[in-house]
Amino acid sequence: MNSGNNTSVQIKGYQVSRFLPDQISTLFVKTTSPQSKHPEAEALLSVIAAMEMPLDLVNVKPGQKVILPRSKVMSTRVRYAGGTPFFAPEDDQFGAIEVVIPEGTVIEVVFSNTDDIHDEQMKVFTTL
Repeated sequence: MNSGNNTSVQIKGYQVSRFLPDQISTLFVKTTSPQSKHPEAEALLSVIAAMEMPLDLVNVKPGQKVILPRSKVMSTRVRYAGGTPFFAPEDDQFGAIEVVIPEGTVIEVVFSNTDDIHDEQMKVFTTL
């Protein structure tokens, strides 16, 4: 499955991009969940599920604040789909940033605690 299209911006050391589903992931969601209220977010979840990377899935309530993990050395990549998360204006003492997650949103964070590219971890926050 393709990872979809995206555009990205830098926010306080995080490379943040909005996930825009491609035709294959959109068709997958329409056929598996025809009554979906949040097809873009579900498409991102289907793309994440197809990846071969271990992940930590965290279910959160809409409007809940979470602190995004941050890489110690390498860039931290963030993709989101659904509602636009609200990023805090200031980061904490460790450089991590807090976000408020709106309803119908999925946020994928890929980070590493070492300088080894093969040591990447994924944490996924979802309100679905």
